[in-house]
Amino acid sequence: PEDDPVVRQKLVLTGVSQFSHGKFRYSPSIYNKFQRNAGRTERKMIRRLVQNKRMKPRVVPGAMLVSKIYICMCVAVVTGDMEEQTFAMEPYDQTAVVGSEVTLPCRVENRQGVIQWTKNEFGLGTSRTLEGFERYTMEGSDLENDFSLKIKPVLLTDDGLYQCQVSPSEAAAGIRSRSAKLTVLVPPEKPEIVQGGRLITTAGKQIQLECVSRGGKPAATITWLDSYGNTMRGHYTTEAMLNEKRENARSFLALKPGRHHHNRTLTCQVENPALRVPLNAYITLEVKYPPDIILEIQAKRIQEHDTVRLYCNAVANPSNLQYKWYKNGELIGGDQRTDLIIPNVSRDMNGVAISCEVQNSVGSSRATHVLSIHYSPKFVEPPRDRSADRYEDTTLTCLADGNPKPDIIWTFENSPTILETKPTLKIRNMGPEKAGTYHCLARVMDFPEIKADVVLYMKGPPKIKTELVQFGVEGETVHVQCIALSVPVPDKVVWYHNNEVIDLESGRYKILEENTKDGIKNTLIMHNSVEEDFGAYNCSVHNSYGFDVQDIILKRQTNLPFLTVIATALGGLFLVLVVVMAIFICRRNRNKDDSVNMDPVKESNLQVQMDQLSNNYDIKANVKNGSLSNQNEDSEVGSDLNVQLPPYGHLPRYSSEYPDPHFLPKQNNNGYIPYVDYNRDYNPPSLGASRTSIYGTGIDPRYSANYGNPFLRTCQVPLPPPSTVYGVLPRSNMSELNSAVTSPVSSHYINRTGSELPLATHV
Repeated sequence: PEDDPVVRQKLVLTGVSQFSHGKFRYSPSIYNKFQRNAGRTERKMIRRLVQNKRMKPRVVPGAMLVSKIYICMCVAVVTGDMEEQTFAMEPYDQTAVVGSEVTLPCRVENRQGVIQWTKNEFGLGTSRTLEGFERYTMEGSDLENDFSLKIKPVLLTDDGLYQCQVSPSEAAAGIRSRSAKLTVLVPPEKPEIVQGGRLITTAGKQIQLECVSRGGKPAATITWLDSYGNTMRGHYTTEAMLNEKRENARSFLALKPGRHHHNRTLTCQVENPALRVPLNAYITLEVKYPPDIILEIQAKRIQEHDTVRLYCNAVANPSNLQYKWYKNGELIGGDQRTDLIIPNVSRDMNGVAISCEVQNSVGSSRATHVLSIHYSPKFVEPPRDRSADRYEDTTLTCLADGNPKPDIIWTFENSPTILETKPTLKIRNMGPEKAGTYHCLARVMDFPEIKADVVLYMKGPPKIKTELVQFGVEGETVHVQCIALSVPVPDKVVWYHNNEVIDLESGRYKILEENTKDGIKNTLIMHNSVEEDFGAYNCSVHNSYGFDVQDIILKRQTNLPFLTVIATALGGLFLVLVVVMAIFICRRNRNKDDSVNMDPVKESNLQVQMDQLSNNYDIKANVKNGSLSNQNEDSEVGSDLNVQLPPYGHLPRYSSEYPDPHFLPKQNNNGYIPYVDYNRDYNPPSLGASRTSIYGTGIDPRYSANYGNPFLRTCQVPLPPPSTVYGVLPRSNMSELNSAVTSPVSSHYINRTGSELPLATHV
């Protein structure tokens, strides 16, 4: 039938390509092809199929049905009653490890022939025990048509292609299974590091480690691991073993070890499909390396005048170390230790590089620390004043040094407004309002700020600012000054005297010129001045912007040094007197308390002495003969004078008879004695004209220094005279006593008659 794909395929292969109503059309070309290709076997097989009418219709594989006769036979075969052998299960590719077991499946349906396994197209036999191959057996049973091949144990020689074949029978053709590949895996030997388990090397020197894994199938894979388990890349190669399917594997690791590799272990790890766990080989590196230095400083923040201490911590192999310290590359002398002490650091050491060098047998290493000294701000150079033309742009500069870098603030005059925060201040469009003093303020945290002033001048004609009247001493050297504000500096100064230009070349005059910040000071000097040198002078100052003229009057004066000496002497004398008075007052104050606590005897003696001293100051004037009496006795001359005492009762004479006064607390007046208002002093009563006075001639005892003065014991300084001073008059003039003035003002005078009397003053 043309719808049978098997028949259709075979016929197409033999050249039959035309079909008609289910029958093959005869073609001469088909016949000729049959004669050439059909063989004896095919003809015999066709005849058997035709004779066996019990077979089911089936196309025999491999039959070359090309002739007219055989085509008809083919139709008969297809329509006959025939059945062929087939595989219910075929072997497939497998992998096995040496020493394990493996089974290659083979199950046949409608088996009519004999089962045989082939290895690499070599027959192993038809019996289930497979004589001659002790490790090979065909498992299963004929009832189940199971003829699986079991290999136990698997050896490397078992690696190959296997096929299950069924021989043909009279009614069925023989069949073959697909070829199954058995791959035998062989685990490699334990890896080996050629350099051994420990390697001594030097840091920085290139080394190469080699790891070998032998006899693996397939070749083992090799991986290098560091001590932390990280993969290291190596160079991998393989080579086949002679007359074997196994291979050797090698891996080369190139390494330049450092300090961090010292006492570290590297791992060569081998993996293979035949291995359940990797195989490892180890090597430990002993690395000799030069010192590795960490330079530390004790203080986090260093200020000027602090003491700095640096530590040089070094790790090396071997550990016999030598230390050296350097300052800006220059060796520091002294003991070489692991630390360095720098006392009293200054700002000059800011930015200085301090290095520590450590050496061992391998080499030397050096670590450097740059000092950062914190110090107060300081101007690099004093800011300079500037001058500019009107409408011109100019720049003011203020450079300050400090650590940290100073913050700069610019202000103008008394204004708090900040103009700039950079070292340079740009002034644009110069004008009079911008001329003046600019303040530059430099600040560093934790230090006092510093300030500098920069004066900006606007260029213009000079302006004379000098004393209009000046003085000199005749006969001595005289100076006449002309001070001018001038920016730029004047290029000419001309002096006139009495409207005539002074001839400076005459040798009579000399000019001393001194430049100031804002102009010039020109001094005209005249030695051994004479009268003609005094008078009117004129100073004329010129610059490129104009000029200014000023009249100056030079006046004659006395010798100032003599007056100065006298004034100085008087001032010194006055100062000495003030000091002496102060010392005296202080001593009186100190002795006052001691006098209050005296015993009665000493107090009585002291009172007597004070009374005598007081009476000695009672001046008694004898108007008649001009004599004075200062005795304590009553004067006989005045016996006829009748003076009545007022009825005051007992009048105490001595200070001890007075009750202790009650004083207000003393004021702390720093030695100042307040003014005493003596207007409150009482006025004495009028004296009568009685001649029967018990006092005779003499001064009324009420006006003695000891009388009626409650402040006697606490007086700091002598008191001024009392309200009235009385003199002693002669008898002939006693009549005038009644007309004596009793008022305090008029009583300050003593009438004079006859001879001139000396003036009496009460102390």
